[in-house]
Amino acid sequence: MTHQSEASSREYRINEVYEWLHILNDLFIGVYFLVGSIFFLYPDLKVAGIWLFIIGSGQMLMGPVLRTLNKLYARTIRKKVLHW
Repeated sequence: MTHQSEASSREYRINEVYEWLHILNDLFIGVYFLVGSIFFLYPDLKVAGIWLFIIGSGQMLMGPVLRTLNKLYARTIRKKVLHW
């Protein structure tokens, strides 16, 4: 296997990991907002619902962070191929 194809294979595996992390992140966001919305229906759970919305909003920031990390890491793999 050439150095180029090894790098391509490694980049593919890294992209797969980040893709799964992104899917898992989106799943948690959906759960936080759904449960938080239901909590708003009950006065005693309103504060917990607010916290779930805050956590979900913070988690939404993870999507762009994961994409950025993925792009940066993939770029370092490509640079190693171009610069022995």
